[in-house]
Amino acid sequence: MTKTGTAFDEASAGPENSTHDRVKGAKSGLFFDSESPPDPRFKDWEPNPSEIAAQVASEDFPVQELPTPICEAVEAAADLVRVPKEMAAASAFTAISTAVQLFFSVRRDAHLVGPCSLFMLTVADPSERKTTVDKLFMKSLRDYDMRKKAEYKAELKRYKAQHKNWEEAGKDLKGKQHEPAVLTYYETEPEPPRPRALLIEQATTEAIRAAFQDFPAHTITSNEGGNVFGGHSMQIDRLQDALATFNKLWDGGPLKATTKTAGTVDIDVAHLTMGIMLQPAVLEQLAGKAGGLAKGIGFFARFLVAQPESLVGGRLYRNNAGTPEAVTKFNATLLRMLDSWEPKFDKFGRLTTPELSFDESAMLKWVNFHDNIELKMGRGKSYHEIREVAGKAAEQVARLACCFHVFRLVHGHTGDLSQIAPGSAPRIDRDSVVAACAVVGWYLEEALRVTSDQAEPQEVHDARALELYLVRLWEGRGGTNVRIPYAPTVRDVYRNGPLRDKKRLNSAVDVLVECERAKKITGARNSVQIALSPYVLRDVYDVPQWR
Repeated sequence: MTKTGTAFDEASAGPENSTHDRVKGAKSGLFFDSESPPDPRFKDWEPNPSEIAAQVASEDFPVQELPTPICEAVEAAADLVRVPKEMAAASAFTAISTAVQLFFSVRRDAHLVGPCSLFMLTVADPSERKTTVDKLFMKSLRDYDMRKKAEYKAELKRYKAQHKNWEEAGKDLKGKQHEPAVLTYYETEPEPPRPRALLIEQATTEAIRAAFQDFPAHTITSNEGGNVFGGHSMQIDRLQDALATFNKLWDGGPLKATTKTAGTVDIDVAHLTMGIMLQPAVLEQLAGKAGGLAKGIGFFARFLVAQPESLVGGRLYRNNAGTPEAVTKFNATLLRMLDSWEPKFDKFGRLTTPELSFDESAMLKWVNFHDNIELKMGRGKSYHEIREVAGKAAEQVARLACCFHVFRLVHGHTGDLSQIAPGSAPRIDRDSVVAACAVVGWYLEEALRVTSDQAEPQEVHDARALELYLVRLWEGRGGTNVRIPYAPTVRDVYRNGPLRDKKRLNSAVDVLVECERAKKITGARNSVQIALSPYVLRDVYDVPQWR
């Protein structure tokens, strides 16, 4: 049987550092105490080893390319809450899209027309303060919802009273079904009020369908994206059903289904905006079902996806003065838009949104963006592996440009908004398209960074594989019950491990050592052993007695 490793040599350890004492110390929690561990070879381990070098760092989010009032609000919110600017921007875009999708659609040419709804997806842990930054940008929308819910309750009471009076008035018409007076009577039946809440609080697929039965435009914000995409269990059938529903809603409808909760749903026009946070582990789980991370992101081709670098660990407390003025003005602009205009419906009750098209200069810029992306999607080209995402990029630019354009119009207009109301607003200008191209271009590079197999240096990829191999060796020798800390020799890892190239193996070891996740130790007969940090093993297994 091939020997795959060498145990630590105990010859140099004194009686006070016996194996029994080391194991006893580990089980009592002393092994991971702030004091030095019992075995001399485990002294000076860093209790918080660095993560293995992250994937290639993303480019800075192009916040300066945003329209000035949006740029100022995003920068102020990011600084206040201490979140990455791309996360603050995602919240801002979600809020703007929520309002604009009620009143406008965007036309790219004679045949290409769609809603200006946006799907934003941020890959991060719940501790990243998405909910906090959402509250800043969604305040006006939540205030609007609370007011509309109160108005609906009052309207519903009036409707019930009117309907009761109507029913009383019709008692004398019983048995006269075919008389003209009866037909006139039924034409005067009071119409029930339509709920106007924009934000969906329950994000299950059935709850979403039920909400669209009441009103044709909604927004979902959630820092638990796993609940949105089929629930915690993530059964593939539920996931596919959820994504099929969202795909139809991204296109603006129709939405037709029969469910236990919502009954029969039959809606021709439905506009949905989404601002979702998904934990990295959940994304990996979804990707596994899809056959790989690139295909997993393909599930989310209609989303603008970002995975920002965490700021956790550097957000020391400071006394904040309150909501920044730029964010207050941002909310005031959205509320002014919602209060000034009313959604329009046709004779069939379908939402009608006048179409905004590009002016000549804006159209040239959009076509140039479209063609550049198309050329990069061919086999062997930079966007080929994310072609499902890239294929939606030009439409994403159109939607985002429409949102920017309308927001800028309302923010900069001091008088009556009827002059720029739906149906009379000027065409989308070049500045809005330029800003949208910069943002969507950044999201394309971010999707490429997150999904590409080449997104991290070879030595980093090898270090991950080596660490996993060392953990598996430790498991094979008893894991948390092991009596002798185990450290294989570099020679044995080279013979039996995942890296059969000495140069790559040494580089991987160097990465683990630099991150303080492992140490190189001189063992018996001057052999070089690789000792994996006990703190890494603690984090892998989350063993309570090791805390």
